[in-house]
Amino acid sequence: PRHRPPVHEGRVARVSSTMEGVGALVAALNRVRASFDKQGVEGVVMAACVPTAEHIASLAPVKTGALRDSIAARPIDSPGEVVTVGIGPSREIFYAGFVEFGTARTPAQPFMRPGFDEDQPALVARLKRGFGDLIKEGAAA
Repeated sequence: PRHRPPVHEGRVARVSSTMEGVGALVAALNRVRASFDKQGVEGVVMAACVPTAEHIASLAPVKTGALRDSIAARPIDSPGEVVTVGIGPSREIFYAGFVEFGTARTPAQPFMRPGFDEDQPALVARLKRGFGDLIKEGAAA
């Protein structure tokens, strides 16, 4: 059934509204969109990921400290407007996977997955806060 307008004493009731400030709203939204360039988004994501990397590093087993000390958040080259950040040990620490998953001779000593899982709620909160701040800064510019 189609919606029928309300009828009062044989006449159709008319409702109208006026929206003021649409131009200012559009301008603010354009400023927000501009703040979401690749550099701005990467800044938010990196800032949110650094504490996650630090938490993971704190869980890494230590023999020499090289594995723990190499764990960081690093931007990864991505095409176009895509932002990618990796969290983990540097490539030079080739044995990190052997430590995480174990080998035929050594048992697994997981630190990456447990660290990420433990920090994930805080990471999401940091991302929300960071993007919220980016929106506020863009709207106020």
